[in-house]
Amino acid sequence: MAKSVEVFDRINIFEKITLRTFERKTGKPFREKGNVAKEIKMNFQPYLSVPRAASIAFTIRLGGNYEQLKFSGFENSIEIIDDIVDNISLVNQGDFITLKEKIKDEVYFKNFVGLSKELAPDGKEINLVGLTITRNGKEKNVQFTRMRNDINSYVFIDETELNQNENKRIDIAGRLSAADEDKSNIRLTLDNGVKYSVTVPEGLGDIVKKYWGEQVKISGIEIKNRVVKLLSLDPA
Repeated sequence: MAKSVEVFDRINIFEKITLRTFERKTGKPFREKGNVAKEIKMNFQPYLSVPRAASIAFTIRLGGNYEQLKFSGFENSIEIIDDIVDNISLVNQGDFITLKEKIKDEVYFKNFVGLSKELAPDGKEINLVGLTITRNGKEKNVQFTRMRNDINSYVFIDETELNQNENKRIDIAGRLSAADEDKSNIRLTLDNGVKYSVTVPEGLGDIVKKYWGEQVKISGIEIKNRVVKLLSLDPA
């Protein structure tokens, strides 16, 4: 048995990782707003098997059609899956230097780390997220065991800026809501009614939208009174 929200939430996160990886690999600029192109979603949206006997394990196949559309530079979805699994392995190892060499675009890098943090086990409900791919009859396994709290938030902000503003670090909790999407701002309302404006770095929109209306904990830098630059966001 497993909580359905824990299982299906991670499947949804994996779908976002898949589509963002394809967009990055095909050289598309990071999409802050708008929907995924229809032909991409048709060919790379994950489809699930029923859970295997006596487990909470799913087989995921990319695309509803066996005959996938041909995209420039791609033969099939194998390259996407290999890239995802290799990069998740780097996050699990905490090797963000190598990961940054592979994902050179800063916005895509932040997005991948942020989504990986959402995929990671929390140490309470989930202790491990296992990924297995099969190539020519051989299996390759990645056991994602790094807890989400161990995925450093400094990757979302320049480390020099973080060190210079260490005395402005702030941790607050409240209800999250949308504010000004065009300016990448969100609103956090504390239990006492006090409101904070939170600036979201490029690439993290996928993560914050997941928590609209929810109680969350935010860590950030207070750049001016009740205005916070986001470092990390977790469910409260």
